[in-house]
Amino acid sequence: MKERDELENFFKEPQNARLNERSTFLNSLIDEQSLNWTQMFMDMEKIMPTGVRLVSIEPAHEKGQVKVKLQIGAISDEAKLKFLRALENSPAFREVREEPRKCRRPPGPIATIWIVCRFNDRGVRES
Repeated sequence: MKERDELENFFKEPQNARLNERSTFLNSLIDEQSLNWTQMFMDMEKIMPTGVRLVSIEPAHEKGQVKVKLQIGAISDEAKLKFLRALENSPAFREVREEPRKCRRPPGPIATIWIVCRFNDRGVRES
């Protein structure tokens, strides 16, 4: 316990605190680079139904996993539900849920929704 207290005090010193902050920042950059964007888009392409478009992606690393916020536009509720079912059934995405957000509704029949899920780039692959 004494060693732990000594280490905590060491990292609280101003010059060491800056080093710790820098290390945390650099580790977050490395985590962001470790996201396999190509695989995520390939997995997304396999399940994207007609009438659904990907508007934005916000990846974040949490406890060694990739949490992804997707904003999609769908021409109908049927297309939206088809995409949600496909996402839930995909081995690459899990813990899928719709996130309530206030979005400006674009003109026309397009519904915009936010989806939060976890991306597993080590999921089952087709041979």
